[in-house]
Amino acid sequence: LSLYSSLKVFTVEGWYEIPDFTAKQASSTLAFLTVVYFMLILLTGGILGLSLVNSIFVDAMVSDNNNELVKKVDELSAKIDELLKK
Repeated sequence: LSLYSSLKVFTVEGWYEIPDFTAKQASSTLAFLTVVYFMLILLTGGILGLSLVNSIFVDAMVSDNNNELVKKVDELSAKIDELLKK
């Protein structure tokens, strides 16, 4: 009950009314399972989903940065080779 109350506080948009409506029309066991189902959807969809999307963006930014660094290192290596030849 406390987790579900926290869910209501953190989801300001009011979509928590869906499980409330479903729970009012069902037996106590089905109402409990409905609340647990929606909490699991929120946790897995919100936390894991956002973490996955965030990790994809970070990976893309880091790989772009690495490509630029590799190019610069290659240019510096070529310049050092030219200076050593002279």
